[in-house]
Amino acid sequence: MTAQLDRFLCLGDSLTELSWGENGLGASLAFLYQRKLDVLNRGLSGYNSEWSLACWNKWLSPTTSTSPKTQLVTLWLGANDAVLPGEAQHVPLDRYQSNLRSIVALVRERHPEASIVLITPTPYHPEGWLDERVRRGLTRTHDRAPERTKEYAEAVTQLGEELGLPVADVWTPVDAEMRRLGPEKEGSVFTDGLHLNAGAYKHVVDGASKCTARSLVGSATVLFPDARRQQRSSRPSSRTTQTRRPTRSLCCSPTGRTSVRPCLCPTSSLPR
Repeated sequence: MTAQLDRFLCLGDSLTELSWGENGLGASLAFLYQRKLDVLNRGLSGYNSEWSLACWNKWLSPTTSTSPKTQLVTLWLGANDAVLPGEAQHVPLDRYQSNLRSIVALVRERHPEASIVLITPTPYHPEGWLDERVRRGLTRTHDRAPERTKEYAEAVTQLGEELGLPVADVWTPVDAEMRRLGPEKEGSVFTDGLHLNAGAYKHVVDGASKCTARSLVGSATVLFPDARRQQRSSRPSSRTTQTRRPTRSLCCSPTGRTSVRPCLCPTSSLPR
């Protein structure tokens, strides 16, 4: 069987979908877990928890005996649910919590091996978002309110306590960054008043990666050995003639999983 990496699944709205950019959540996690996990971005721009649940119910394929395992899942929704009542994306707070609970249950059903991390919504910049609405050809009227979005962030924390799941509270550090910058510069945290810039994504990555590291202890294995380390281990020692045992690796495992056989990869062709 071909060696396969297990997966890290990122579920969310546009804040997840657009996170392949500089310092974005998806890009940073892919760098952090390179050669350990394949990071899959399943963000859905513009979606709320109701629409996302319906979509992922069709989209998420169950883990099978031959498929890669899903080791980690981040769930980051709420920016769209929290718009004002009457807006198409609005989902009432209790229904939002219920939808998140259902998504967690869906992930546990399809990927029982996965550790799940919840991420809170972040603040937004009202004036910057009004400008973006105008650029999109919409009226310059508020479709959301900061205090309402904060309630949805608090609901995620409450749900994490209820379900025993780790929660990355990213509302607090982003809000603190805005307060530090002050009214004249707080909008610089965002690209358009709602979506985060590279600096603000760092707070999200820091919070999420701390949670995922605790959830993944001992679970991820590097697919192939480090080339330079492999070369060093294959060179005869000047102090002893005893032959060193070859480095072990997944690449020689017939199952593509943890190997109990020595690696037979030719070291002469490995890059320096």
